[in-house]
Amino acid sequence: MEQKIQVRYTNEHLGEGLTDVKHVYLLAPELTPLFPEVHKGKLVYRAKSSNRRISHDQIKRGMVKRIVVAKEEVPNWLLASYDMKTH
Repeated sequence: MEQKIQVRYTNEHLGEGLTDVKHVYLLAPELTPLFPEVHKGKLVYRAKSSNRRISHDQIKRGMVKRIVVAKEEVPNWLLASYDMKTH
């Protein structure tokens, strides 16, 4: 099953997309979520099990407003349990 994620802003130089401040994705090889953290008083994003941090300011520098719909594979059981909770 596929889940569609609407990315509103993209930084083509870094290959990242931003839906809002809490949800940032690395678009390049595959759709990878980046998790927000605070490092030395600044907002940064980091991929799971990675040491590389990317600051919010660095992402904002080359950001262009462009809506991109990215598709992500999700297990069927996850969507089935979500549908049961909403109905």
